[in-house]
Amino acid sequence: MIESCVHTHTTFCDGQHTPEEMLNAACDLGLKCIGFSGHSYVDIDDFGIKPHNLGYYISEIDRLKKLHANRIDVMCGIELDSFSTPSIVDKPFDYIIASAHAVMDKFKTYHIIDGSVDSFADAAKHGFEGDFSALCRAYYEQLAIFVCKINPDIVGHFDLITKFNRDNRFFDEDGVKYKTSALDALDAVLSTDAVIEVNTGGINRGYRISPYPADFLLRRILDKKGKVIITTDAHSVEHLTANVTFAEELLKNIGFKTVCELSRDGFYERLI
Repeated sequence: MIESCVHTHTTFCDGQHTPEEMLNAACDLGLKCIGFSGHSYVDIDDFGIKPHNLGYYISEIDRLKKLHANRIDVMCGIELDSFSTPSIVDKPFDYIIASAHAVMDKFKTYHIIDGSVDSFADAAKHGFEGDFSALCRAYYEQLAIFVCKINPDIVGHFDLITKFNRDNRFFDEDGVKYKTSALDALDAVLSTDAVIEVNTGGINRGYRISPYPADFLLRRILDKKGKVIITTDAHSVEHLTANVTFAEELLKNIGFKTVCELSRDGFYERLI
């Protein structure tokens, strides 16, 4: 059972519950720490925290941090999108999750890759001449550059590009081209100090049957002595700890001995 839940979304962005509702549910579940990681604002979609609300978001989490200090550790984070304004990292966040929800084509046009099946197919059609291998390569190259540039605390849903690719609907995840793109990017990411999240959000919302990232990527992380943290990408109280036992068993079967947890004192490792 996880001790910290640090990838969560609230009504400040695209979540269903307020920070306080999420916090109370986390306490009921026996968690030691809840981290709020609202989406940063991007001007190509409306899922992020609006710029005029960012200060209120930070102050509200700070209020909860002080109010509930004796109940649970409360952390104020941000899920920083690769196409957000870089200056947001100067804000007083406790931690940063670096994620990519879009990819840029050679015409400098942005394409959301996790919005819907149709929009994902359109991204390949209009941005990459129907070549899903090129789309995946661009996604991973851009994600790796972003992570290496900002050196975040956590890297979010590393292979989100596979969200709508169940049963290899659009591209072959076992193919050499895809695996090379993914592994090259992962190796670059592992050269930073970032912890890689094992994210059950795709399972919780019915898109996947396994967490992000895929097993072959988890094995590379283990081989390279990288660190992982189990997250649920919870957009509601019901998903705060959804499928975490499944993720932990998967990691144990691959060979991991520990996972990272987060507290007000920073990261620590827990035996699994």
